[in-house]
Amino acid sequence: MFVMLYVIHYFLSPLLVAHGFIPVLLSNLLFMVAASYYHYLNFLGYDVLPFLERTTFFLYPIGVIIVLSPILILCGFSPSRYFMNMYFSQWL
Repeated sequence: MFVMLYVIHYFLSPLLVAHGFIPVLLSNLLFMVAASYYHYLNFLGYDVLPFLERTTFFLYPIGVIIVLSPILILCGFSPSRYFMNMYFSQWL
């Protein structure tokens, strides 16, 4: 998740913070893949532990992410612009 949201996002940030449908789509896809991959890796780690049951519970957030992503894309919400604004705006 760190590599996708910080390293790749850094190099793609001029494209991702632009206005339009394609930057919103790419930004949402990047965040969707990173969050899904994070939850999938957590599932793999917890699934190995023999004393845990129903570890598929850790995969449920991926379904929520898949449902919310098209809604956010159609609304025009860009996570890249949102987080860049949070990082670099001045809060007094």
